[in-house]
Amino acid sequence: MNTVIYKGSKKQGSYLYIVQEDDFSQVP
Repeated sequence: MNTVIYKGSKKQGSYLYIVQEDDFSQVP
């Protein structure tokens, strides 16, 4: 099971999405 990190940006700043391949359907 690999860990995937998604990087995005919001008004408050930058944030990271850390999810597992099993939770891929829950990625925002």
